Amino acid sequence: MNIQSKVNDLHQILVKRLSCIRKFPEEFFPHTVYVEEEVEVDGAPAYQYYRLIEIRPDSSCTLFNPRSGQNEERELTEICIDWLVTLWVWYTNLIHPEQPVYPADKELRVFLFPQEHFDRNATDEEIIADYNTDEGTDPCIEKYTPDEFAAMMNDGDYPNRNMYVRFIEH
Repeated sequence: MNIQSKVNDLHQILVKRLSCIRKFPEEFFPHTVYVEEEVEVDGAPAYQYYRLIEIRPDSSCTLFNPRSGQNEERELTEICIDWLVTLWVWYTNLIHPEQPVYPADKELRVFLFPQEHFDRNATDEEIIADYNTDEGTDPCIEKYTPDEFAAMMNDGDYPNRNMYVRFIEH
């Protein structure tokens, strides 16, 4: 697999992961993103500035175009990969601000994994491997601390989304 294929695969994984998010932190939007577009003057590609306003589960999104002053319905796939990475890092930092970049010890975590892609009795190793890989079969695996998961349950923020729940030391 060449480098461009890996970049394309990562681009798709980030689009899927961002599309799987059902509840964004309040501070997440709006967010700066850039889209590579053809400039009408000379036809050369250029990066155009937008403000991301909304992401929907079907991977569509709303971008505010400051040049026109209008919202535009677009696809996450149109956003440059650098900015998809930035969005993913921003999201994970908002939901796990206390989580160190390089965790030293394993701690109990709650993994939510989709029923349509995993057997109920999938091994911990399968779940963790798929969560950790950029080439996982399902980028919709979610990981929480027990306190975060309990808060979701207690606040009614966890509707049954056809996800299995597993507690794993990770």
